[in-house]
Amino acid sequence: MAFFLPLHVHLHMLRKEDHFILGYVKRTVGTQGELVIQLDADNPQRYAKLDAVLLEVNGALTPFFIAKTHLREDQLTVKIDGIDELFAAKEYIGSTCWLPLSVLPQLDDQHFYFHEVRGFELIDAQYGPVGIISEVMDRLMQPVVIAKNGYKEVLVPLADGVLQRVDRTEKKMYVNTPEGLIGLYLNDDSAQDDGM
Repeated sequence: MAFFLPLHVHLHMLRKEDHFILGYVKRTVGTQGELVIQLDADNPQRYAKLDAVLLEVNGALTPFFIAKTHLREDQLTVKIDGIDELFAAKEYIGSTCWLPLSVLPQLDDQHFYFHEVRGFELIDAQYGPVGIISEVMDRLMQPVVIAKNGYKEVLVPLADGVLQRVDRTEKKMYVNTPEGLIGLYLNDDSAQDDGM
C-alpha cells in the first residue's frame, strides 16, 4: 500500500488529525534492525504491503520507508530503510505507528472505523441522546461503544441489529439497544429502596 507525501509538506505540517493510529512498535526481531508492529486493525491483511509508515518520534510524525514486510496474524514485521542494526531499531520500541486517513477506504453508514467515531454523539432509538463516544473497544464477540454522559459511562455492545447507522456529516451514531440497557447506566441511582 502506497501513500503519497508531497515534497512541499514539511515534517512539522504532519498533523495527527489527518492520520490514524495503525498500531505500535512492539519489539525488534533478528539482528538486522527489523521491527514488529502490533496492528490495531480489523483487517490486518490490508496493511501487509506497506511501503512507508509514520512513526511518532518525540511527539512528531516522522516518515520511514519500508524495504520489506511480513505479516503474521496481526503483527507486521518491517525492515525500514536506514535502520540496519538491532541497537538502532530498539530506539523505536513503543513508538506509535500512523498512516494518513486518505489510505482508508470509504465506508457506508452501516460500518465505521473505531477511531472515526470518537467524539460522535450516541443516540438510542428509545432513550434518545445517550452521550459522547469516547472509545470503541474491540471485544471477541462484538465491538463495545463507550459513551460519556457527565461523569457516567455507558457501554453499548454492538451486537447484530444494534447499530442503525453512522451519520458522518452530523457526527452521530444511531443505535437501537435492548429495552432498559441505557437506563441501567443513566437512571438516577440516588433513589433509595423504600423497603430499607
